[in-house]
Amino acid sequence: MICVWFCNKFKLLIVFFYILFYFILFFLIIFYLLLLFFFTFILFILLFFYDSLIIFL
Repeated sequence: MICVWFCNKFKLLIVFFYILFYFILFFLIIFYLLLLFFFTFILFILLFFYDSLIIFL
């Protein structure tokens, strides 16, 4: 009886950690993509302004 209860709790714990792991992974991927997008956007703006500055000069 105790073993069955313990095994069920253990399975629940494994499932919980599994979900948590994938949740964290998902958030990290989203964060990484946002960061990548943000940096490319900044780079694009900088290049654009740099280009216009050269044309202006």
